[in-house]
Amino acid sequence: MPLTITRDLAQRTATIAVQKQSFTLKEREWSPWFHIKFKTGFLQSMSAVGRFYLTSVAPELGLYGSPLNFDPENPPYPISYPERYSRDLARAIGTYHTQGMPEDTWALNEGRLDDDAFLQQCEQIHHEREAMLWHELERYHGGVFVTVFDTVDRIQHMFWRAIDTTHPLYTPELGQRYGQIIEQWYQRMDSIVGQVLDKIDRDTTLIVLSDHGFASFRRAVHLNSWLREQGLLTLQDNRSEGRGYGQDIDWSRTQAYALGIGGIYLNQRGREPQGIVEPGEAAQRLLRDLSTRLLAFQDEKTGQPVIRRVLDRNTIYHGVEAEHAPDVFLGFHDGYRASWQTAVGGVPRALIEDNTKKWSGDHIVDPDLVPGVLLVNRPLSLRNPSLEDIAPTILKQLGTQIPPDMDGHTLW
Repeated sequence: MPLTITRDLAQRTATIAVQKQSFTLKEREWSPWFHIKFKTGFLQSMSAVGRFYLTSVAPELGLYGSPLNFDPENPPYPISYPERYSRDLARAIGTYHTQGMPEDTWALNEGRLDDDAFLQQCEQIHHEREAMLWHELERYHGGVFVTVFDTVDRIQHMFWRAIDTTHPLYTPELGQRYGQIIEQWYQRMDSIVGQVLDKIDRDTTLIVLSDHGFASFRRAVHLNSWLREQGLLTLQDNRSEGRGYGQDIDWSRTQAYALGIGGIYLNQRGREPQGIVEPGEAAQRLLRDLSTRLLAFQDEKTGQPVIRRVLDRNTIYHGVEAEHAPDVFLGFHDGYRASWQTAVGGVPRALIEDNTKKWSGDHIVDPDLVPGVLLVNRPLSLRNPSLEDIAPTILKQLGTQIPPDMDGHTLW
C-alpha cells in the first residue's frame, strides 16, 4: 500500500498520506483512524483501520504504525453476532479497535513507543470500551449484560516496575512519575462501577469480577535449561543452547521438556512422536522425582526458592480433553515466572535471568498468590467462590436449568 511521509523540519511535523487520506502530526501525537482497502482479487478487497504515532521528526524520522485492525464497518468475515452488529456499533460510537489485545505491549517492550505514548493508546482503547458500555446499557431491558474492561490488566503488566522497588527496572524517577498509575486506573474502574450502580434498579444483580490478581515479574526462569542441568533434557551435538520449538533437542535422550508458560511435559512413548518415557508407573515415578527436584530449585543469585507448588494435571483437570494438558503445572513464587524463551521451547545458556522488559507484572505464578476480585451487590451464601461458579449462577438467575456436567455452584 503506497504511503507518503513529508517532513516539515521547521514546524517539526510530518504529513502522512495514504489512499486519499492525509494527516499532519506533531511530535508525540497520535493520528485519527485511517481507513484503507487492499485489493485481494477481481472486484474484491479487504478493509482495515489503524493509527500512526509520530515519535520524532529529526534528526531521524520515528513513525509508529499500529497493527492493522479489521474495519468493524466492513470486516472480511463476521466478527460479531448478529453479523451486522459490528457495523451498527461503529456507526453509533465511531471506529474502534477489533484486535484481540489492542494495547501494543511489545511496542513498549521494544522501544517503539515510550511510556506516555503507550498510556495514550490505553486511554483511546478504554474510551472505546466505555462508549460501548454506556451505548448498550441505555438499550438494556433484561437478560445478561456482560462487558469487559481489560486495560487495567495491561497497565499492571507494563507498570509494575514503577511500584516494585526491587524490580531490575525500578528507579526513583520512574516511581515518582508513574508510581500512581496502577492505583489511578483502579479508581477509574471503581468510578465506572459506581455509575453502573446508579443506573440499575434493586432487582438487578451486578457482579464485578476478575480472573486473577497481579505479582511482580523480576526474574525469568528458563525451565528447559533447568531440565537440561538436571539431566532430563539433552541438546543435539552438545550445543550450548537450543533454538525455540525444540529444534535442537535430542529427543532420543530427553525425558521432559517445557512448552508454554509454566507447564512441563514428559516425553512419553506412544504420545510424543519420539517419546522414550514408558507410560504408567515409570512415568509416575519420574513425575514424583521431578516434583521433588522442582521444589528444591533455588535461585543462586537471591538464595530464594523458585517454585512454590507443583500441581499434577490430574488434580486440576478432568474430562475428555484433560489428557492434552501438560503433565505438571508450576506455581512460581512471587517475583518469578517462566521466561519468554520457555514459552516457545527454547533452551538458553542461563538458568535464571533478570527480567529487563517493561512487561514487569504478571499473574502466571502460584494461583494462591494472585487471587481475583469478586464483588456482588447481594449477599453471598457460597464460601470461597471461584471463577467456575459464575456460569451456573447466571443460569440460575435466568431460571435456566444448569447442565448436570457443569462444574461450579451457584453463589446463592
